[in-house]
Amino acid sequence: MLHRYLFLLTAVTPALVLSVTVTIPEGTVVGKVGANVILPCKYSTTVGNQFLVEWKFAPGNTQPANGKQIYYYSGGSSYKPGSQADRLSIVNNPPTSGTASIQLNNIAWSDNGSYLCQVNNPPDFSGTSSGIVQLSVLVPPSSPTCQMNGNANTGQDVMLTCSSVANPPAIYTWALEGSKTPLLPGMMLNQKSGSLLITNLSQAMDGTYRCTASNELGQSTCQIGVTVS
Repeated sequence: MLHRYLFLLTAVTPALVLSVTVTIPEGTVVGKVGANVILPCKYSTTVGNQFLVEWKFAPGNTQPANGKQIYYYSGGSSYKPGSQADRLSIVNNPPTSGTASIQLNNIAWSDNGSYLCQVNNPPDFSGTSSGIVQLSVLVPPSSPTCQMNGNANTGQDVMLTCSSVANPPAIYTWALEGSKTPLLPGMMLNQKSGSLLITNLSQAMDGTYRCTASNELGQSTCQIGVTVS
């Protein structure tokens, strides 16, 4: 018997893929104060009518999710509500071709922190829709602050402190001006914290002390007088 089989061929059209995948290169973006930097953010998706891009900035050690909005793109328009607006631009305008990177000009110490790049494509929220870029702004030491803790009486101990804002962190040195050696016996220096402990004060320790804060970008100094009574 001859068997005949009827095969029904059905054409299947793939559904439009809207899932988002955001890609951020590994590593921290590093720039010297005053430089221009690009904060990279790439994504893959099929851009829909409700597609949007958002950047948030979290200064210092603030959690990125708690950052403030600095850039927003939706419906063909861009918005820059943050304090960095006049120094911020989108690299690809409009950011609808797979790149949502932003450029930040004339960077300052206040720009140091975490930047959250988020790409949404409603109604599909599957995939990895956000990534974090860390920006480290290199700055020379600011003018340090010199202080003395304790009473400068003969036989007593005092602590001199020196603090400065710097990135990389400053290395501190102290010197007694006019002395043949920067530090006399009985003085203990902590180069990382900037403190100088002077023990068992004597008249030989009387004078002006200079602190120097330095890193690879420069140095700055302050002075304080110690009058031993």
